[in-house]
Parts: sequence; C-alpha cells; structure tokens
Amino acid sequence: MKYWGIEDETVGHYRRFEFEDFENIATANGFMVKNIAGLTYPLSNLLFGLSNYLVKKSDGWKTSLSKDEQTELSSAGGAKQIKFKTNFPYWFRYLINEFTMYPFYLLQLIFRKSRNSMVIYCEYQLPSAKADR
Repeated sequence: MKYWGIEDETVGHYRRFEFEDFENIATANGFMVKNIAGLTYPLSNLLFGLSNYLVKKSDGWKTSLSKDEQTELSSAGGAKQIKFKTNFPYWFRYLINEFTMYPFYLLQLIFRKSRNSMVIYCEYQLPSAKADR
C-alpha cells in the first residue's frame, strides 16, 4: 500500500499487496509460495512521481468514477495511451531500447527480493502429498 498512486485510483484498485501478504494468503488457503519476486525495482520507484504526474494529467478525471466504472473503462479500453508513459514518439527508441534498459534488468535481478518493489510476481502451488506426511 505504500506505493498507492493515482494509477491505482483510475483503474479501480482497492489495495496493493506486499510480499508478506502473499505468504499470508498462501498459508490461509492451503497453498505454498512456489516463486515470488519483485519486478521493475529500482526503475519504477525512481519514476514513480513522474508516472503519477503523467497519469493524473491524462486520466485524473477517472478518480471521480466508481470503482466498477474505473475497472470497466480500464479493461474495455485496451492499453492506456499516456504520452511518455505508454506511448512514445518514434525517436524514443534510440533512448529506450533493450540495450539501454539492460542495466536496469540486471538491477531488477539483483534486487528481486527487495521489499521496496512496486510490482510483485507470485506463483502458488498446492503442497505435495509427500510434504503432508
């Protein structure tokens, strides 16, 4: 929840989850966490303020809608078209590409267990029969 932002408010989110939340959900429902990793850290954290600004400028009007309306708009409209966040001029490919982003990919791997990750990927699995014995 510490990274709650305007983007959450425009797409109908109710809350954000932390690493511990995924562990608690698994335990409460008889699952085990198979794999959990933080994604996009530290780049998304560095760009968080700019991202909030761009979303507010483009989609801020959606905050006055109900959560249902926000969710319907975000899922029906396809990918958002927010200038300099999801939609870039052609020449940006020289600045943002697989080569210039590679150092951030490496940082993401190094810090995949960081509790400051804004995006968390989690896989659950049922306990095996052997594990129950």
